[in-house]
Amino acid sequence: MIVNNTPTAEYMIKSLRPDVYFKGADYSDGSDVRLQAELALVESAGGRMVLTDDTIFDSTSRIARLVMSKNM
Repeated sequence: MIVNNTPTAEYMIKSLRPDVYFKGADYSDGSDVRLQAELALVESAGGRMVLTDDTIFDSTSRIARLVMSKNM
C-alpha cells in the first residue's frame, strides 16, 4: 500500500503502471471525472480497473483474496 496525498491517483498510476487498479463500489456509476482520468491512464498502460463489492478495504490480505478469486 502507498499513501497518496494528492486529489487523484494520476501521478501514482503513471509511476506504478498497475496491472489492476482497485476502487470501491461507491465509484461504480462512473460519473467521477477524476476516476475517468485515472481509468484512462490505467488502460493506456495495459491495466484494468476492478470495482470491489465493499466500500472499505481493511487489509492487504483482503485485496489478495479478491484478486485470486478473479482468477488473474
